[in-house]
Amino acid sequence: LAYGLFVRGGNVISAEGYKIEAEDESFSEIIEQFLLQFYHDAGDMPHEINVADEPQECEQLEAFLSQKCGHSVKIRVPKRGEKLKQCELAKMNAAQTLARSRELAHREWERTEGALAELCRIIGIGMLPHRMECFDNSHFQGRDTVGSMVVFINGKPEKSLYRRFKTKQDTAGDDYLAMREHLSRRFERTLAGDEKFAELPDLLVVDGGRGQLNVALEVLDEYGLSYIPAIGLAEKNEEIILPDREEPVILPRSSPALQILQRIRDEAHRFAITYHRSVRAKNSLYSRLDEIEGIGDKRKRVLYEKFITIDAVSAAEIDELRAVPGMNIRAAQAVYDFFHPNGSVGAAASAETGDAVQSEHNKAQLQAAENKRNADNGE
Repeated sequence: LAYGLFVRGGNVISAEGYKIEAEDESFSEIIEQFLLQFYHDAGDMPHEINVADEPQECEQLEAFLSQKCGHSVKIRVPKRGEKLKQCELAKMNAAQTLARSRELAHREWERTEGALAELCRIIGIGMLPHRMECFDNSHFQGRDTVGSMVVFINGKPEKSLYRRFKTKQDTAGDDYLAMREHLSRRFERTLAGDEKFAELPDLLVVDGGRGQLNVALEVLDEYGLSYIPAIGLAEKNEEIILPDREEPVILPRSSPALQILQRIRDEAHRFAITYHRSVRAKNSLYSRLDEIEGIGDKRKRVLYEKFITIDAVSAAEIDELRAVPGMNIRAAQAVYDFFHPNGSVGAAASAETGDAVQSEHNKAQLQAAENKRNADNGE
């Protein structure tokens, strides 16, 4: 690590560390290469550069830098005074920065490769799992069941590889049945040559206990993939369920292996719940819109894409509904009246409150706007 203090008028105005890739070079060789690289494109070259150790070919380096910037540049190794203190301060800062960098690198290694190495020992596999996949289900009272597949590459989430499944069969809250469908569809896509599912996992993790793991093992066997190791993580006591071990493995909470399993499990859970909420909101909205005459599948889809939730549709004004592609005045009025029954044109009580007049006024405004658009379009 090279560490530079930039001094002007005797005061340090900035400081910065620079990582250097070096193997067998001496300290003086490293300083020479750093100065050449650092000042190669520098626009503001100092007249004096103070270093902790004299670089190799110091005179040639001075001549090169001087010629490059158009004024004399001297490279010095201070022996006393303020400039020596500044060099010592730079060395101290470099040592501290390097120590912090190594500590962060070690923590990252411990979270990823170190955790995977520990996990390998625990579950008895010989290779670090480059690709881990974790599956989870989500539903509400047995309805709108969905599944998620989360992928970690070398211990880190790779969101571009995440996949989600909308359960096709009526599982009625049967978690095992839903897990079987999602796993089967995942491996069917692989065998069918789908590029999105081309790479197989080195380790399969299911959110659940012995029952969910047995389902995963059965599916792997059905597709000729029984060589892929699979484990379960039961949330209640954070138990690791292994295929060939009757008793679960319980690790301390500080274990990197447990923590990486928790991260991938929690990510699969989050991804499944997010998708479930989206599906549930869509199905709920579609169900209400089914009750409105003149609102078919296309209009349901565009209304969902625009408003997402029932509350948003019900709060929309007629002109907002009319502005949705595929909606006309009649359809917009039908949707508005459905969610505002007391304000519809056909409500007898609305005549006394003026609601019917306002509704007719809205219709007239929208009809006039539509007539103008038609005229502008030559219709």
